[in-house]
Amino acid sequence: MGKKKKQQQSSDDVVAPDDPEAMINLGEFAYEAGDLDAARAWYEQAAALGDAKAMYNLGTVLEERGDTNSAREWYLKAAEHDDAAAIRALGVLAD
Repeated sequence: MGKKKKQQQSSDDVVAPDDPEAMINLGEFAYEAGDLDAARAWYEQAAALGDAKAMYNLGTVLEERGDTNSAREWYLKAAEHDDAAAIRALGVLAD
């Protein structure tokens, strides 16, 4: 089993299923480490709980991967929760 896989599994064991802040923190850690797959997975879990920051971060990962249509959808969802960063990102995508 690879180190990243083992790290994510051990993280899964310590994060409560209703703790989007912890999921976002782990997503940011993965993102900064260059592991976009793990970052996306953590952000998706937190976004499913209705967290606007996770929705924005998920949009960022998707945009970085070149999936601007999906990124726009997540930015819109975050903007509906008044996330200022998502509103700015939508403006940039519109240009």
